[in-house]
Parts: sequence; C-alpha cells; structure tokens
Amino acid sequence: MPRLADLPWLIGYAAAFAAAHQAAAGWGGQGFYSLLYPAAGVRLALLWSRGPRLTLAVMATELIVQTIAGIIVPGQAGWLTAANGVARPALTYGIVVWLVRHVAARSQSSLGVAPMPLGLAAVTAPVAATMAALPWTLFSPELTGVSGLRQTVASLTGFVVGDLLGVLLIAPPLLWVVHAGQDRPRALHRPTLRQLAGLAEAALVLGAAIAASTLLAEIGLGVPAAPALLAVAWIGLRFGRTAGWCAIVIVAAIVLPFTATDLPVAERLALHM
Repeated sequence: MPRLADLPWLIGYAAAFAAAHQAAAGWGGQGFYSLLYPAAGVRLALLWSRGPRLTLAVMATELIVQTIAGIIVPGQAGWLTAANGVARPALTYGIVVWLVRHVAARSQSSLGVAPMPLGLAAVTAPVAATMAALPWTLFSPELTGVSGLRQTVASLTGFVVGDLLGVLLIAPPLLWVVHAGQDRPRALHRPTLRQLAGLAEAALVLGAAIAASTLLAEIGLGVPAAPALLAVAWIGLRFGRTAGWCAIVIVAAIVLPFTATDLPVAERLALHM
C-alpha cells in the first residue's frame, strides 16, 4: 500500500504518464497501440524504484489521468471496458515486478545479481501485458479497431514493441537519476586518455554502422537493422550498459523521427524492431 511519502512520486507520475502517453500518439500503430510507448518506461521505473506495493496506486493514477483526458467517460457505453484496458497493463507490470523480485531474492544464480532482475522485468512486463490483452483483441476486435489474423498480429506486435522501446529508452535514465539522488555525490574527474580512446572507438563503430545502413537505403536496398544492431551490441559488450544505452538513444534519435510518418506498418515495425 502507498505511504504518505509516496504521494509526491504519484503526483509526479501522473504528470509524466500524461505527457508520455501524449507523446506516443506520433507513433500510433495498427489499431489501438503505439509503436513507441514511453509511458511504459515511466511506469516500470516507478514500480521498480518504489516497489510493486504501489501497483494499485499506479493503476488508479492512470485511470484518473485517462479519465481527465477523455479516454474513459464514466456512464458512456463501453466505459468499463475502456477502464479495464487502461488498468490492465499497470496491474500486469506490478505483478511482473513482484514476481521478478521474489524470484531474484531467492535465486542463487546470476539471476539474482543486478542488473539481471531489472533486465528480466524490462522484457517480461511488456510481453506479459501484451499476452493479457490477447483475449480482448481476439474476442472483441472492435475495441482495437482490427480484424483478421494479419491485423491482429500486427496490433499485438505493435503493443509489445512499443512498450519494449518505451521501457528501454525511458526506464534506465529515470532509475539512474533516482539512484544518483540516493547515493553520495561523486567528484567529477577529467576523462583519461583511455576513456577518450574508448569514446572514439565507440563513435567510429556506431558511425560506420549508421553510414552502412544509410548507403544501403540510398541505393534502394531498404534500411537494414543488422549494422546498427551489431554496433550497439558491440558497444554494450565492450564498454558496459551505460554506453550501450547511449548508443541505442543515438540510433533511436535517427530512426524515430522517420517512423513518425505514414510509413507502411510492416516497414515501421521492421525499423522499430
């Protein structure tokens, strides 16, 4: 259950969720879901930092925000179904965070060593939320505006991809800020020659990957994801998760403005994946 000290966090979450939900409109995908949903990252960051005990409070906050926004109109036909659609992801995320923490606390393997639990929750929560939406997508297609197998699969894929991207891009920096506020301030040091050399290496690898993808796109061979994927993986393995996240943000900053247009669904999904 929430405590008095959680109230500022929930108020801040309400504002952040509203802004993030609005930002997702630019990447609206097939049907009801967005191919980039930053609110999922804000949600996971709050539940992970403050604990899954806030699940019901987070769910209530999202219901209030969406009611104010007009997504839920009490008394209108189908408003309970709309409320269920809003509440379900928050509840699912909270359950996943609780399960992951419960398992990690009792694990004797690397699963219990940071950052593995967070990584597991970051992947599992979007997938679980998508699976929870499956019955409504199949048996009440009018709720998501899709019909047929192809549109249904595209809609659910957009759901999981959008949430995964939102979590990947938004949750890490929010959690770093929270942890930085809890830790002692660290003195700033001038970068060493080794660090500068590593930065140059990472920039060279990522720049070459982006250039290769751009060249292939210019000559009509599409926009392959493999060069950027390999570069980001290399940077993450070579220099750690912070450097890997920065590389992902750079790639996202290039790709996302391009996909916030009327591209075919298949092409947008391919670029986001």
